[in-house]
Amino acid sequence: MLFKMGFAKRRCKIGRYALIIVCFSGILALSGCGSDKPAEPEEFIDPDAGAGEVVVNPAANPAGPLGEEIPPEQQRVIDTSEVRPYRANGPYASVLKGCTLATSDALCTLETLPYIGQANPNPTIDDIMERVLVTHDWMGVRFEQMLGRLPADILYLFSSVTSVVIGSDVRPSSYSAWWGRVRLDPNYLWLSVPEKRTVSIAPDFRSDFGADLKFVSRWNIMLGDDYAVPYSSLEDDNTRSIASLDINLARLLYHELAHASDFVPVNQLVNLSLSLTPREAIDQLENVRVSTLLGNEEALTAQQSYLYGLAGVRYFDDEATDFQKSLLADFVGAQMGNEGRVTFYGYSSSREDVATLFDAVMMKYHYGTEVRVGFANKPDNYPDAYCNDYKVAWGLRNRIASPLVVPRAKYVVDKILPPSAALDAFFNSRLGQSIPLREGDGWCESRFLNPQAAKGQVEGLEWTMSFDHELHREQ
Repeated sequence: MLFKMGFAKRRCKIGRYALIIVCFSGILALSGCGSDKPAEPEEFIDPDAGAGEVVVNPAANPAGPLGEEIPPEQQRVIDTSEVRPYRANGPYASVLKGCTLATSDALCTLETLPYIGQANPNPTIDDIMERVLVTHDWMGVRFEQMLGRLPADILYLFSSVTSVVIGSDVRPSSYSAWWGRVRLDPNYLWLSVPEKRTVSIAPDFRSDFGADLKFVSRWNIMLGDDYAVPYSSLEDDNTRSIASLDINLARLLYHELAHASDFVPVNQLVNLSLSLTPREAIDQLENVRVSTLLGNEEALTAQQSYLYGLAGVRYFDDEATDFQKSLLADFVGAQMGNEGRVTFYGYSSSREDVATLFDAVMMKYHYGTEVRVGFANKPDNYPDAYCNDYKVAWGLRNRIASPLVVPRAKYVVDKILPPSAALDAFFNSRLGQSIPLREGDGWCESRFLNPQAAKGQVEGLEWTMSFDHELHREQ
């Protein structure tokens, strides 16, 4: 849910593109807590972004030219239906678009477009780029650059993907199991003003979900006292460095690719007949999905608490019961503190449980980031509230190190990635400790580990933002 918040002396209305400082998600559309085989395609949607009608960036038609970096014919928001293979001469170029955009009743078989790991058990950047479709050349160029910057295990995780779509109207990023495709919002990739002028802006239709609840949840990732991703906006004239993209894009990919590896475990690719479609493949692998196996491990199964129902209200817009409407943040937080899901969003489905556990571990392992989670009651001036008007009722820093979370997280990582002495050592010695947030602190204020440091940072909070980023839905 995207809330209005003010910071210090400045009131800010949080919009999709004003959030990049603390929002990540990536994370994808939720599965419901019911059947694993919905009647409609499973779509795991990045919660950081709005969804719905495409809205052209108002700066996309500036008084002057966009610049020579963008060819004239590409100086606009281009519909996804116009994507084309980034590698025009690649081995799958002739079928890539047709298979990726096929209707659900006309899916290609794996013989026509196999999973990347079926074509090469050790995917390279070239293998991945041969599966990329773009609306703008710069998107493919930047994605290829970023694959060279990000941890090498991300290449391995692309094994369970058939194609990658990067388009100026992709909103939000998602993984689609029936196609095996990943769709990426180019907001994660732009550096220059001309590049961001080609990215669509769309409102988020889900902002009122959970309106009847008395509390809000919060989530972000931290580096020390700082938010792990610097602020940026699509609607100004500021630029970004390529290094500033690393953490945001890595988290997104770890989350989305965890979904792919959940549905199609890499070690099962060798067993899949090329006569299958991806939809048929995931049905065949249902009993060996990581989320299925995690749920079958009684010692690791999170308690079946009322948090599942609350997640349905918050993320699926289910109607709240009188009991749910009565719950306050400290009560809800205490329940989560006694269970093993890393974020409140993890209660939305078994698949999001897996993906949130995996991305939290991998980001801590590679970048040293820490997940900060919390609950606050809605202030009297909600939703027109300042960040620090949201008083922490319960919260934890470095949630992944919580004793009930650690064994579940290690189980997921061990199922998704090959055996690794380095990861074993990480779990044994580098997880650190979970640190309770100070009750009564404002949410922005609570990011400071030292309460004395927070007192001198009031003005600095003006540009910090945080929000309940976890908006995804399985469709």
